[in-house]
Amino acid sequence: RADRATRIAISDRVNQLKGIYRADDLKLVTSGHHIRVAGLVTCRQRPGTASGVTFVTLEDETGNTNVIVWQDLAEKERRALIASRLMIVHGKLEHQGPITHLVALHMDDASHLLAKPFTPHDLLARVRQLLDSGASSIS
Repeated sequence: RADRATRIAISDRVNQLKGIYRADDLKLVTSGHHIRVAGLVTCRQRPGTASGVTFVTLEDETGNTNVIVWQDLAEKERRALIASRLMIVHGKLEHQGPITHLVALHMDDASHLLAKPFTPHDLLARVRQLLDSGASSIS
């Protein structure tokens, strides 16, 4: 099992792929754009007062991304939501004053990339395959 520094380095490699934004780049993206982010899942919260909304925090080398997962998506993609240690999220970016969050439209569990031996080339190829296939996981 990879240590935390290695997991963050893997997350950073994933984020270097075209079309995946890092946490510190989100402030530069216009609200309403559909984007992808990736990172280590550091927190999941589903407060009883949130009407079934789940809040997920993803961490990459540059910071944290706050993700909002509505109940219907949480039910549809429950496995990715519950089991992911490394997650790729496609969603709609929203800025509300100083707060930025991503409203999830689709979630992919990329945790298997943390467990397998890899070279940087293998890692990028696996993530590209995952993104191109739209599948929830790859071997």
